[in-house]
Amino acid sequence: MRTRTAHAPHFTPITAVLAVIWFVLGEADDVTLQRSLRFTILVLAIANFILAIQRVRRVSLRVASQPTRCFVGDSTGLQFEVTGAASGVRLRMASSEHAPWVVAAGDGIGTVPGTADFRGVATQVVVQVRSDGPLGILGYSQTRTLPLRPLYIGPRPLAPEPPVDLARTEAAPRASVTPMDDVPSVIREYQPGDPWRRISWPATARAGRLMTRDYELGTERDLVLVVDLGPIPGGAAEHAASVAAWVGSHALARGWHLELVARGPRGDLSGAVDAVGLHCNLALAQCGEVPHPVDRRFLLVTPTGAGWR
Repeated sequence: MRTRTAHAPHFTPITAVLAVIWFVLGEADDVTLQRSLRFTILVLAIANFILAIQRVRRVSLRVASQPTRCFVGDSTGLQFEVTGAASGVRLRMASSEHAPWVVAAGDGIGTVPGTADFRGVATQVVVQVRSDGPLGILGYSQTRTLPLRPLYIGPRPLAPEPPVDLARTEAAPRASVTPMDDVPSVIREYQPGDPWRRISWPATARAGRLMTRDYELGTERDLVLVVDLGPIPGGAAEHAASVAAWVGSHALARGWHLELVARGPRGDLSGAVDAVGLHCNLALAQCGEVPHPVDRRFLLVTPTGAGWR
């Protein structure tokens, strides 16, 4: 994908001050002084604008590193490589609402602040490069659209109301596991509040992160999670996606086998998922009719709530 650009001039407070002076000079009695001062203001404004254009156009910008997954409301964590930035050049992630300006000086790699404002898959980012010139009289900016590797922005998990009791679930049992003193039901990732004595150090060494022995999960189960976001996109659909993320992540944390059914951009999304697959498929999920399994019970999440069918 090629980088696309858009251009725009920018007025500054100094522009407003000089505009007032320009009109005040119109009342001056000395015509020669009036013309010379107006000519000076015009020359300075044009020269400043040309220098601002040159500073912006010298800046080279590319995405140096990025995550592949994040939640709605998270920082995007995008890092950019900037070269050719002179003094007074600023950057802003224009595709993120209310993103702040940051100063870019010289060459280097750094983070441009921005927030994942929507659920979906981001394949490009819009960055605004601006300079107000050496005198700050009249500024210039370019808005550049840069390609990204697919960034899956999943819904932030949200507990359902009324709650769904997964401890007393109707999911189909798959294998019975009897907890013993030294045989856990499941080894899972450490969560804040887990006792330190239950940390499995061999599993931690293999995974590279803290893993916990869980003696209380009991029976492994198969859970079919059907996500119906309704016919119309909006806040209710996004709430349903967040509830589905909460239910699915908690089922996976219990060591259950999870099958997800949802509407995708190219038809139905259906199949077994792990934590990554759950995140990516819920990022892709869209509004529309979703088929319901006819041969087994399932947990249905809709904009009106969650319940067994």
